[in-house]
Amino acid sequence: MRIEVLTSEWTGYRLLDSGSGRKLEDFAGVRVIRSEPKAWWKPTLPEAEWRKAVGTHEDSGREGHWRLSSGAPKEWEAKLDSLRFQLKFMDNSKQVGIFPEQSPHWDWLSKQTADPANRPKLLNLFGYTGAASLVAAKAGWAVAHVDASKPAVAWGRRNQELSKLSDAPIRWILEDAPTFVAREAKRGNTYDAILLDPPAFGRGPN
Repeated sequence: MRIEVLTSEWTGYRLLDSGSGRKLEDFAGVRVIRSEPKAWWKPTLPEAEWRKAVGTHEDSGREGHWRLSSGAPKEWEAKLDSLRFQLKFMDNSKQVGIFPEQSPHWDWLSKQTADPANRPKLLNLFGYTGAASLVAAKAGWAVAHVDASKPAVAWGRRNQELSKLSDAPIRWILEDAPTFVAREAKRGNTYDAILLDPPAFGRGPN
């Protein structure tokens, strides 16, 4: 069995430190603290560096909440070459709009350039806010982006506008991923690549 390990050189995200059940991260110049139960070791950086974070997500109840400093932006952007992704703090999630651990996939997709006259088809399931879909579309893929969350799909469309890819061949599909896949199978529709990163749990279209 051959195992390929993918790495990324994207500079829009940095893991600055971790430990004591937390991680200190930098999203496009905005420093945040989020919980990480697997980080059982002691942090490396001094506490003064952690105090520079403008947002700290505190676990309480089902979703937790963000505690923000007066200097925390309501929204900001991350860049990936010519692409732009809107980031923001959300009341009901510790996510800010992008999963940086997926950046090796973006690198791989960006290198699979395609002939616009004969576009390969990508099915992006649980596509969230569309980073991979935009990278693939820019490289010449025809993309079917599927997510059951209406806010996530709207966010993806916003990222498409910010990236000036309004004419890119992306179908934004608001639907449960297994339901969509079952229907595509019945129709005999096929894809050249499938990308999926299912969440631990989902809340449906709202």
